[in-house]
Amino acid sequence: MFCSNCGTTVPEGSTFCTNCGAKMVPASEAKSANEQSVNATTQNVSGNVQPGNVQNQSAGANSRSSKGNSKKTGIIALVVALAVVVIGVFVFITTRPVEINLNEYIEVKFEGYDTVGQAEVKINESKLAKDFGEKIKYRGKEKDITTSSGKVTALMDEVSGKLDKESGLKNGDKVVYKWKIDEEELKKNFNVKLVAGEEEFKVKNLKKADSFDPFEGLECTFDGISPNGRVNYSTSKISNKYYINRNYYIQCEKTNKLANGDEITFYITQDNEEKFKNEFVKNFGGIPTAVKKTVKVEGLDSYVASFDEISKESLETLQKDGQDYIRQHSLSSYSNCNLKSCDYVGAYYLTNKNENEWNNNKCYVMFKVTIEKNSQTGEYYYGVVFNNLVKHQDGKVEPKDGRHCSSAGGSVKFKFKDNGWDYTHYFTGFESLEVAKKTIIDSHAVDYNATENMAKGSNEAKEAKDDATAGDTKESSAEASNASTEDASDDSSTEGASDKASTDSSEDN
Repeated sequence: MFCSNCGTTVPEGSTFCTNCGAKMVPASEAKSANEQSVNATTQNVSGNVQPGNVQNQSAGANSRSSKGNSKKTGIIALVVALAVVVIGVFVFITTRPVEINLNEYIEVKFEGYDTVGQAEVKINESKLAKDFGEKIKYRGKEKDITTSSGKVTALMDEVSGKLDKESGLKNGDKVVYKWKIDEEELKKNFNVKLVAGEEEFKVKNLKKADSFDPFEGLECTFDGISPNGRVNYSTSKISNKYYINRNYYIQCEKTNKLANGDEITFYITQDNEEKFKNEFVKNFGGIPTAVKKTVKVEGLDSYVASFDEISKESLETLQKDGQDYIRQHSLSSYSNCNLKSCDYVGAYYLTNKNENEWNNNKCYVMFKVTIEKNSQTGEYYYGVVFNNLVKHQDGKVEPKDGRHCSSAGGSVKFKFKDNGWDYTHYFTGFESLEVAKKTIIDSHAVDYNATENMAKGSNEAKEAKDDATAGDTKESSAEASNASTEDASDDSSTEGASDKASTDSSEDN
């Protein structure tokens, strides 16, 4: 078996030539190929081929034919691949969205004066149309939008944005422009992909102007009693040229009915601050640093809102003043009675529901009073009222009009024997704390809120016991001291003596 390519003898059944590596052709195929080659040679017009060369020429022809077919197949495959690539590139280019960076078309202009500058934003649609107008495709409902400017205008209808701060600017500030895009409408109507991140701009080129504090030199003080305090303010020490030239005035929004902790506002305008400043600098050449000034109310004395606000020292002072008042007013010279004791038992504290300035609160300081006449005693309750208690800044509590106080009223009577005669004496006060409570608290319920603040030990059980004892004393204490010598005839004379003794009754004025 011979190699058809190089003629080398190779073993039967070999697939490739051991010399040149060419593929071996089976004998039947080689024979057919040789016959075709002989026929082709015979028909050749040249007619000069020698019989001995027929076999070699046929083998060479087969080899060249195989190589040619293989090369043609590769070329076709390459052409097809290139065509696919070209088509893919064409499809990608023609269908992909047009990418536009909108930040490249933002134009920000800063105007005005430093600290009150303003920013103006413009999107350069003309440049955008020039750069992308031909590439943008509009797929919306408006069929007449075909020009570059028209498509850009329609595109910008799906887009909005603004600066995070547009006024009150000073040189060196940084402002940020933020976009808002309707992605759904954009995708539906345009072949566009927008790049629109936040864009920062630095404020510059604002004109310089004189700035001043319009409230420098303003003085204010507070007087009165919280929550009815007042503010007094003076502008005599304001020395800037704009105030001296009466370019502005200062007003206060609230001057009375003030309480500690309130805040009051002084102002030079109640209009828009930025607008006022811009107008002011244009007209007068200066910029006020503020148009309002807030001041906190403090230092006022205050009405006592509850009994708990009264310190121990202040309460002791009220007790002493109350006892002094009782000693001076509870007993007259006609009664011939002595004040044996006067003990503090508690207080009723009333606050006006309407925060009335003239009747803000009432403190009824209650005492248990014991009187004595000819070794006979009587007990009752006396109330001393202090109106409009005020707490000073140092914590001291006292009535608004000083240490003035008065009686809480009420009336009790006692019978005492004197030289065998019964005398009835009347005193200002109350038979019991229950009567006192009803007289003081219930009678003021419409206008005042009230609290009971009884001293330790003055509980209801003790009060009931005291009331019973006081009642027995009022009616029979005088008789008890002489029970062994009294009889029915004395009782009847006592009534007569009582009428005679009515002129000796004691009442508090």
